[in-house]
Amino acid sequence: MDHIRQELDQLMGKDRNKPLYIRLARRDHFSDPDICKFNLLSFCPNDLFPNTKADIGPCEKRHDDFVKEQFLNDENREYYEQKYQDELIQLLTKMIA
Repeated sequence: MDHIRQELDQLMGKDRNKPLYIRLARRDHFSDPDICKFNLLSFCPNDLFPNTKADIGPCEKRHDDFVKEQFLNDENREYYEQKYQDELIQLLTKMIA
């Protein structure tokens, strides 16, 4: 049941059951803490090595196509991209060690 809820959240947003005026007042942004920054770079380490000993499990953060489009069209994309790449390099370095 939870996987269906997660898919609906990904497709329709986590506020899908709330009235329209509330959904319009609260717009998601790619810098929100519940968004997977690595998915914005098209490389979430949680997607690596599924069903193996090296599998680190599913990602706890949202992978949302709408937010990814927003990131790609942002005017400060290069700044955020560099910031998220640095975070990704640190995470992968920890995983290797």
